[in-house]
Amino acid sequence: MINKPTDIEDVISVVRSGEAYLATLLLISGEDVTHTWYSAKDTLWSGWLQQEIDEERLEVTGDNTSNGSQLYRQIVSDEAERRIEQGTQINGHQFKTDQASVSRLREMLDGFGAGLPEASQVKACTAEGVLLVLETQEKVQALYHAAIKYRAGIVTRSAEIQQLDPIPDPSQDALWDLSKTLPVALAELT
Repeated sequence: MINKPTDIEDVISVVRSGEAYLATLLLISGEDVTHTWYSAKDTLWSGWLQQEIDEERLEVTGDNTSNGSQLYRQIVSDEAERRIEQGTQINGHQFKTDQASVSRLREMLDGFGAGLPEASQVKACTAEGVLLVLETQEKVQALYHAAIKYRAGIVTRSAEIQQLDPIPDPSQDALWDLSKTLPVALAELT
């Protein structure tokens, strides 16, 4: 039995769409969040929610099985945002590419542009805990450009996936491999 995650106050609604579920949750912090999943293995939230559905303690409303539905497009969009938050490998290190991380890189570039001596003394830790010394504008600019390129690639791939009929399970890593075109990635899944 999976215990209710401590950060969930209440489940507002659960909607089923084909093999996917979309839950609107009220967190202890008071924040409303939307959580999507295809299988109980995704996260602790998914496992607990699936358990509650299976044991009929949560009511699933609606059954929108149209693969081209707004719900499926939202699930793909949510997965793209998750991947942007998680980031990518740049020069062998995992970097977050969320808005805050990209903004920090932009601020560092602004420091170099303004001629601030502190700009060449910046040290940062990656999500893996690797210490980086970002003493040149070129180093910072390379990271910034790689992060922007990754974000743009994920947004583009999300739009491509949302146009498919049927829309495949977007949690599959192969779909998001930006070194391959979407048709090649799809062919590898079959």
